[in-house]
Amino acid sequence: MIYFCCDERRRHLVREPASGLNGIDFLEVLDTDAPTEGERQRTLFVHFLKDLTSDQLTADNVLIEGGERIPNVAALPAGTKVGPRPNVLTV
Repeated sequence: MIYFCCDERRRHLVREPASGLNGIDFLEVLDTDAPTEGERQRTLFVHFLKDLTSDQLTADNVLIEGGERIPNVAALPAGTKVGPRPNVLTV
């Protein structure tokens, strides 16, 4: 499943090198490609518009709360890492 921002103006402005900004481009939830059935929908890939450095975001910067259909989600303590793609944060 992929969820993305539909405002192309925002994406264009943030991508400008002089903007000094970065932002979330889209979210991807690991589902059918998970190694086991129990791991489905337990990993979130946060795709940013620009590359991240390994110390920009940590688990302390990430907050996961319930949604609309299932409001009382209990989030497990999660690690974060910038993976092989430098613009993707794995939670």
